Amino acid sequence: MSRSAAVTALTSRIVVARIPNSIDSLRTNADVEQWVRKHAVWRKHSYFYPAFQLDTALINYSADCQQYCAALPVKSWSVVDLDGNGRSDLIAFRLRKSFGRFSHEPYIFYDYGANDGIRTEYLQGRGAGPCEIVSVTQLDGRPALIFVHHVTPPQSDGFSSPPVLQMDTLVHRFGDLVEYNTSPAAPRFSRLEVSFGFDCCASFTVTVHADRKLEYQVGYTSGSEYYLFNGERGKFQSELDSAQFEQLQQLFQYIKPDKLAKSYAVNWTDAGTAWLTAEYGNGKIVRVKDYGERATWGISRLYELIAYLRTHQRWYSVEHPYDVPVR
Repeated sequence: MSRSAAVTALTSRIVVARIPNSIDSLRTNADVEQWVRKHAVWRKHSYFYPAFQLDTALINYSADCQQYCAALPVKSWSVVDLDGNGRSDLIAFRLRKSFGRFSHEPYIFYDYGANDGIRTEYLQGRGAGPCEIVSVTQLDGRPALIFVHHVTPPQSDGFSSPPVLQMDTLVHRFGDLVEYNTSPAAPRFSRLEVSFGFDCCASFTVTVHADRKLEYQVGYTSGSEYYLFNGERGKFQSELDSAQFEQLQQLFQYIKPDKLAKSYAVNWTDAGTAWLTAEYGNGKIVRVKDYGERATWGISRLYELIAYLRTHQRWYSVEHPYDVPVR
C-alpha cells in the first residue's frame, strides 16, 4: 500500500462483537493498563517488561516515521474483533523505557474464549527500528491493520544495509496476520519444502507433495549436532488430511511466491533460519533463505503451519513403515 492510498478513519471500536467479553468494558487508559496486567499474564519481573504501561503520547524519535504516518488515524488503544471469532480483541501501544530512552511497542491481545484464553502478539517488523505504528482500518467489510515499520532490504545480510520504512496492510487470514492480497491467483504448488535451523545447517525438514504425502527428516545434515536439540533422528512419512492440505495451498497462492526475494534477514543476532523451496506452476521454482523467519507475514504463517505438522502428525519411520507411529 502506497503512502497516498486512502485509509478509512474509524473510531476506537469497530465491528461489534457477538460474544461479550471483558475487553468490551474498557473505557479509559487506566482500564486498559489494569486489564493487560490482569488478563495477559504480563512479564512483570523482566527488565524490559515491567508492569504494562500504556503509551498515551505515542512517543516517537523518528521524524521520517512521523511524516510517513501523518495521514493515519493512530490511537493508543483500540477494541476490534480482528480475527472474526465473535470476541473483541485489544490493540495497545506499550510504553517502553530502555537505557534512558523511551519508545513504544504495539501489541495485540486476542481473546480465544474460556478454554484458550488470551494470546499476546507483539507486532515486530524485519528490522529493529524506532518506528512501529499500527492503525486500524477496514477492508471488504472486515477489520484490517496498517502497519508502518522498519525492515532490512531484501538480499541484505541484515547488518550491512540500514533498515528502511515499509507500510504493510495486514488482515487476519489462515489463523494469523498476513499481507492483504486482492488477487491471490498464483498456481498451486506441486512440492513444498521448508527446513529450519541455524546459520548454515538445517535442524529438520518437512516436505509436502501434491498427493498430500508428507516427509520429515531430522538429523540428516552436516550439522548432525542438531540431533541433540531434536531428540530424534531419522526419516519419517505421513499423509496430510485434505483440509490442512487445502489451507497450505491457499496460503501459498495468497503470499505471491513470484514476488519473493531470494533472501531476507533481520538485523539482530541469534535468530533461526528457514529455507523455503517450492515447485509450482509450469516448472517454476522459488527458493528463499530467511534469517529470522520474518520475510513476510504470510511466509511466517506458512512456517508456523509447516512446523506444526512435525509434532501433530502420525509419523511412520521410512526404514520401518509398518511399525507403530512415532507419535
